[in-house]
Amino acid sequence: SLAVVATNAATYQWQRQSGSAWTNLSNGSGVAGATSATLQLTGITSALDNTVYRVQVNGACGAPLFSNASTLRVVTPIVTNIGSVAGCTGDTVSIPVSVDQLNGVAAISMAITYDSTQLQCLGMVSDVHPSINTSGFLSNCGIFPGLGRQFRVAWFDLNPVNLSGLLFRVKFRITGTPSSSPSTTLGWDLATAGNCEYADELADVIPNTTWTNGTVSLASGCYGPPQSYLCLPTISTLPPPSIGADSVVIGGNITNDG
Repeated sequence: SLAVVATNAATYQWQRQSGSAWTNLSNGSGVAGATSATLQLTGITSALDNTVYRVQVNGACGAPLFSNASTLRVVTPIVTNIGSVAGCTGDTVSIPVSVDQLNGVAAISMAITYDSTQLQCLGMVSDVHPSINTSGFLSNCGIFPGLGRQFRVAWFDLNPVNLSGLLFRVKFRITGTPSSSPSTTLGWDLATAGNCEYADELADVIPNTTWTNGTVSLASGCYGPPQSYLCLPTISTLPPPSIGADSVVIGGNITNDG
């Protein structure tokens, strides 16, 4: 809401700037109090970002007065997401990392945590977003003092870019088993300053970011040995020989019982 304090005011009229002109607002379609001291806007979307408002105040006599202009800023959270995938023990899976509505970024820092008893970081990335697929893009798996194993990404460029959608995919191998855990979490190291953040060309941290975790789970049908072991021979119990039989087959050899 926007409000004005005026003395001896008879009427109010809120206005929105449209180019070089000002348009009177009317109640309805997300606007209330268009002719009162307080203007209320609801259902605000990013389309209203940077719109400018003022109020015209009329007294019982004299020329109308206009308030100072106020600019509405609509802040949309920047959501960075680790995707969730499924696989079998021994499988290599590609984990997608994506972002929504990240504008004017010149530097990226990411640190993904994982359970090394369930996953092995292979350190390979693919499908890197073209805007950051430059010499300034670095990634690695490592063990960091006090933090454990992490997969990290860093990127920097003097020319800021706008990003939305898939940033890259990173490969992990599933080493856990259903008996140890049916799923494991890939998370963000938000507790360590500087590990998960974006910055602009002036090295100022970009605010209003949200970081969501992902999971790796064992797919349906994985509740057994890894697929590579399914070709091993198995031994079946043979039915007992009938009484009075002359011979019984055991392992392919003929043995007389008498």
